[in-house]
Amino acid sequence: MKRSNLEQNLFTRKPAAPVYLKGGDKAVLLIHGYNGYAKDFEYLASRLNKAGFSVAVPRLAGHGTSAADFLSTNAEMWLRSAIDAYLDLKLKHETVYVAGLSMGGLLTLILASMFDIKKIALMAPALINRKKDILFTPFFRHFITKKKRNWQGKENDEDDIYLADEYWKWNFIPSAAEFLKLQKHAKKILKFVKSDVFTIVSTADEMIAPESAGLIEKNASSINCEKLMLTESPHVMSKGPDKELIADRIIDWFSR
Repeated sequence: MKRSNLEQNLFTRKPAAPVYLKGGDKAVLLIHGYNGYAKDFEYLASRLNKAGFSVAVPRLAGHGTSAADFLSTNAEMWLRSAIDAYLDLKLKHETVYVAGLSMGGLLTLILASMFDIKKIALMAPALINRKKDILFTPFFRHFITKKKRNWQGKENDEDDIYLADEYWKWNFIPSAAEFLKLQKHAKKILKFVKSDVFTIVSTADEMIAPESAGLIEKNASSINCEKLMLTESPHVMSKGPDKELIADRIIDWFSR
């Protein structure tokens, strides 16, 4: 086993720490996206919990710690994080629903192809990219590790400032190539998804095309597929202007 090159003072930043909110017998697993963290679901998790659900938000491997840690992980490790979180929650709750944002949507679909999950919800599921330059990352990963990106975020606390400097202000080429692996696999296993699926997409999403919802409806083996099309929500829609509507509809979906 090779010695890790990670810094000795590595630790999980508070907004990225895993969350568990105890509620009723039915539980919802919320899976964040690529370079995301638990805070992306702060509002949705609270609303689901107030509606009577127990809620878990795991931290995917390499997220919320440092750029070096992130670059040491891959698609298989992110999927394993989601699988372990689902299995751990299933130990406590007989009924577990799953919802995912962006790459978390891909992981949700893969989980649904592996386990008997009655209902899933997908927010901006990352099946069709708007930015096509990501398609070249499997080649460029051998020459470039990261590239500065035009980040327009507004960080208000020490942890978010740190996370922006470590994650959000950069395009990580090897990691983007790993993301593509998950995307390709999720498309391949759609036919094995039998869960009822509720998909939320937005025409204002700068990262993922809303046609992703149609791809799911066409290729999944689900009998019940519903869709919500938004026009103002950005990619991280769980924190956007439609967050209340999104929470209302997801609560309704899992409550039926």
